[in-house]
Amino acid sequence: MRLVLALIVSLAIAACSPNTRQVKFYLLQATNKAEQQAIGTPPAKPLTIGLGPVEIPAYLDRPQIVTGGDGAELTMAEYHRWAEPLKDTITRVLAEDLALAMPGNHLLTFPWNRAISPDVQLEIKITRFQVDANGLCELKANWTILKQNKPVAMNAFQTRTTATSNDYADKVAAQSQALAKFGNEMAAGLRALTETQ
Repeated sequence: MRLVLALIVSLAIAACSPNTRQVKFYLLQATNKAEQQAIGTPPAKPLTIGLGPVEIPAYLDRPQIVTGGDGAELTMAEYHRWAEPLKDTITRVLAEDLALAMPGNHLLTFPWNRAISPDVQLEIKITRFQVDANGLCELKANWTILKQNKPVAMNAFQTRTTATSNDYADKVAAQSQALAKFGNEMAAGLRALTETQ
């Protein structure tokens, strides 16, 4: 009986003890700014570019950072979280990357004012975007260029980047690098489309 009582008291004390482990928050960042600025040159006729909507898989749409395990296993980091919804931070970073790669154009992010009609719109559906157990970040996405709400080009994108360590800050940095590559490809696709029309 005394043993049971002692166990109950120990569990009660443990339950009341504060959790000293702090949650860390992360943001994706636009990267390679100098390189992107060197690529982009102001257009003769500025475009109004509408970015979005951006779709992400449901398993990534949560505050916890999701990383890949072995095979189909996923890990959700309870103490490593996004500082804003992942879809929002992806949209923000892609907008920054596009603005740097295509200076002189006007960029809008979805949803925009209905009174404004973009010259071109980029719809994005991300199908994979996480870092695996070995630090490899894989980004897969389908993206469509629309004019007057009609698709004029449909594209698939895939890239891989590697985190420099198993630290979550480095994993997030690898994801930012992958988005920078995606932004550069979309900018190149937009330039090629507008130059031929």
